[in-house]
Amino acid sequence: FSAEFGESLASVTSVTTKAGTNEWHGSALAFARHAALDAAPAFSASKPPGSGQQYGFALGGPLALDRSHLFTAYEHRRARDRNIVVSPAAPQAEVPDDQDEHLLYVRADHQYRGQLLSARYAGERFTWHHEPGGLTLPATGTRYATNVHTVLVTAGLPVTSRTLHELRFQFSRYVHRRTDIQPRVFVSRAGYSIEGGALGPWGVSAAPEDTWEAADTLARSWGAHALRLGGGFKHVRARSTDLPY
Repeated sequence: FSAEFGESLASVTSVTTKAGTNEWHGSALAFARHAALDAAPAFSASKPPGSGQQYGFALGGPLALDRSHLFTAYEHRRARDRNIVVSPAAPQAEVPDDQDEHLLYVRADHQYRGQLLSARYAGERFTWHHEPGGLTLPATGTRYATNVHTVLVTAGLPVTSRTLHELRFQFSRYVHRRTDIQPRVFVSRAGYSIEGGALGPWGVSAAPEDTWEAADTLARSWGAHALRLGGGFKHVRARSTDLPY
């Protein structure tokens, strides 16, 4: 791969995000699901209640014509479902399987005398109360909580008509926690029931994992030839917990 992707060993994924334009445009989405349209779970004598909703919007437009533009998008996903316990210790019991996810994206661009400054924020907040059912008894399962924040700032600074200087800075914070709903001794009775905590009293976590990145690239072209020079810096500071069983 090109030297600017020097950390990549197997693949490079390139993503282009939308910027605003000189006219305001927007879109919206809505999706709903009800358990009445679901199939009955295997080994269940009845169809448990459940529902899901997903909605969001995207909006982009000018802050200053031909100079500054904004684009933003938001999406929320909500699920309220039930799983069925088939263990003889609690036959046909219904247990919750609830999820909530929020996604937010904001991008701002500013052009001044051929220079382009861009700032981008992406965030996620996800929670999940998961009781899997099956042989797993009620009040046994995992709570998930994830928060992700990423800020990226780029500056494209033309030096001449053939030379471009680009600066990039990014900061991201990742916080993830998994804990037992029932933090007790884990007991598995083969083919009969499962209960207790599989993750231990502290659970599993990254709380937090912070990453600072900076890169500087100089590109120069001569007809069909091009030369790119640059360097990068990354610092990762992570605190994690993992003590299963």
